[in-house]
Amino acid sequence: MINFFKNNHGDTLTSTVVVGGIILVVTFMVMIGAAINTDNVSEEKALVLTSDFINTCANEGKITESNYDTFQQSLNNTGHTYKIEIEVKHLDENIGNKSSWTSSSVIGENSYYSVYTSQISDELAKNGKYLMKEGDIISVTVKNTDESFLQEMESAIYTGLGKGTAVKQANGSATVKVNGK
Repeated sequence: MINFFKNNHGDTLTSTVVVGGIILVVTFMVMIGAAINTDNVSEEKALVLTSDFINTCANEGKITESNYDTFQQSLNNTGHTYKIEIEVKHLDENIGNKSSWTSSSVIGENSYYSVYTSQISDELAKNGKYLMKEGDIISVTVKNTDESFLQEMESAIYTGLGKGTAVKQANGSATVKVNGK
């Protein structure tokens, strides 16, 4: 067995440095563990909030200013700031048009056109709601715009490996179930 604590001054200094180094490493590991846990909890909370917002909008057939503001505030309460991106794919009104390349008895495929966050925000500001119809698809992505210590480390590793940067985000989509009113 090695005796780290001998009466020799050189051995005592070496022992002190080794013990101090061990304490620093253990402290650093505890900090990393706490950072990982905090990031995981925030990421899971953002995912749940995003899913709830999407389902509410799909079930009501509309995005209301109140629902959007509550969603945004709830995301900010996680301790991070997020950029919210919304896309609504509206089912084309002329879904029964016949395609020119098929026989007259075949109905063409459904087609969609997209409306994005800025257009939806404009409508919310004007009317307090954005209406959707049954069959439309709402998609929401929230991206974490601030970086924690752990995210900075992950981004440095990803960049070093040539895989871009680590971006924390939550997303989801749903088909609208009713016409909004």
